Amino acid sequence: MEPSTMRTLFDEVDHELARHESKDLPLILGMALPLVFLTPLAYGVEPLVRAQALAGAAQLSQGHILRSAMELLSLLVFPVWYLSLLRRHLRESMKKRSRVLVKKLERRIEEVTRAAKTDPLTGLPNRRCFESDWVQKIESRGACAFIVVDLDHFKLVNDVHGHQAGDRALVKAAEIGADCFRDGDGNLFRTGGEEFLAVVFGENGDVQRRAEEFRLRLERHAAAELASTGLRLQWPGPDGVLVDRPLTASVGVAFWPQDSADPRLAMHLADKACYAAKQLGRNRVNIGLN
Repeated sequence: MEPSTMRTLFDEVDHELARHESKDLPLILGMALPLVFLTPLAYGVEPLVRAQALAGAAQLSQGHILRSAMELLSLLVFPVWYLSLLRRHLRESMKKRSRVLVKKLERRIEEVTRAAKTDPLTGLPNRRCFESDWVQKIESRGACAFIVVDLDHFKLVNDVHGHQAGDRALVKAAEIGADCFRDGDGNLFRTGGEEFLAVVFGENGDVQRRAEEFRLRLERHAAAELASTGLRLQWPGPDGVLVDRPLTASVGVAFWPQDSADPRLAMHLADKACYAAKQLGRNRVNIGLN
């Protein structure tokens, strides 16, 4: 967790502690107020009773002396008992507040951790999530396919239409990709910029079919769906005139452990296959080392 994030969490805890202490202060003062009056009274009555006993010992009956002694004892014991009660209340209150704060802190840490592993634009898990949570899961499954997706000519989308339009195109690509690749145990990650990584568990033929389905849906439907929301994808043709363009992607696929015994190297091979797809003309799926 980032240091700035930790500082924010501790600031929130300090704020909660101060808020709860301010709530308890009036109650503490209210409970302690009787001690302010009763304690001096108790310790002031004791010399007075002793003086009266010495001055009029002959006139005081034994019962009267005993009753006065009991009253004095109760006045002396009361502050001690009341302090014990106050201390117990404060201890229980602090335990309760501590439990509440711990639960709040745990929830906040969970929220921050989840946010750190999520791409805020598309809502997809990001590269950090893949590296921290999915590498071990992949190795435990024994086999999977890596599918690397890179949107074609994406810089032109940003240059011609602006970054907000580029963001809308990324969100649309993420929606189509999630629909194609997140069935079952698979998942789709946004790994940076216009790049995505899908992890798919299944037969090789099914993986290839899903990769091609994603490419076709992106090419045939993404631009039309964006146009229906007011974003018409265009960029300059060979003569410099703006022409309508589909949103396309180059896709690279590699299989682990078929293409490499190391899952990280297999993912690198998928990245190389994606780069090769771009070199071969873009808007295509390239399998393995082809």
